[in-house]
Amino acid sequence: MILLGIAIGIGAGLLSGLLGIAGGVVLVPLMVLLLHLDQKTAQGTSLAVLLPPTGLFAFLEYHRHGWANLHLGLAMAIGVTLGAWAGAFLVQFIAIGMLRKMFAVAMVLIAIRIWFE
Repeated sequence: MILLGIAIGIGAGLLSGLLGIAGGVVLVPLMVLLLHLDQKTAQGTSLAVLLPPTGLFAFLEYHRHGWANLHLGLAMAIGVTLGAWAGAFLVQFIAIGMLRKMFAVAMVLIAIRIWFE
């Protein structure tokens, strides 16, 4: 399980650096499908991945090229911190099956929006 986790992490890191995606889009589905974690455990584990400076080196490379807005990023980090805390509190009241459906709908809506832009 650990080696598969490392492989999933490498793939997610590659996609994160290349496309700016990782946690919810790559890690959570792969942990559910390949590691057979339930939705809540996969989401919590995905958040654990973010605790170390996961995106630091990718951010530094983007910033070096002038492709990052540090002030906007820091402002959004405040919002993400507060939103993540609220979401983590609320998730305890949602059944796993409903949470998986909500997650799937969010991914489909995002994919549709990106496809047609």
